[in-house]
Amino acid sequence: MHWPWTTQAPPFRIVPAAEVEAAVREFLEARWFTTPENPRSGMVIDLALNDAEYKLMSRGQLDAYLKSCPRTEYVITFNDCDDSAFAFMVRLTQKWGVNSAGFVKDKGASHAYNIVALDDDAEGGTGIKVVLVEPQTATVVEPDEVLYLCRIGLILM
Repeated sequence: MHWPWTTQAPPFRIVPAAEVEAAVREFLEARWFTTPENPRSGMVIDLALNDAEYKLMSRGQLDAYLKSCPRTEYVITFNDCDDSAFAFMVRLTQKWGVNSAGFVKDKGASHAYNIVALDDDAEGGTGIKVVLVEPQTATVVEPDEVLYLCRIGLILM
């Protein structure tokens, strides 16, 4: 199958799983971990990293990929949020071998979406940046209290 983005894989940074896990946990805890300053209910997230190393893309590469993502018609149960989240992850892996996009099954929000570890060094940062992606609209989204709780559920990477 031919995908509409470049057929030549751009350069990517490869990092150990421990670095990705630490970045994802830091992302989650910074937003939702219960502290005296942040009295929200605690997190119950199962995080499963399946690979020893992860290939990271830059935010610019993610944005280009999102612009090229195919849009599909929403069909409840058969082509809904979980199907879109799995498809996003699989297309990225099949095309470029990028395995740093994860599937989030957010039980608190009854929603599925993606979490992506990015190469922040490529953008002048210092390490790994984590973002959430709504695969049904192909957009980067912020954690919120409605659809992107990222507090109770499962993350597969």
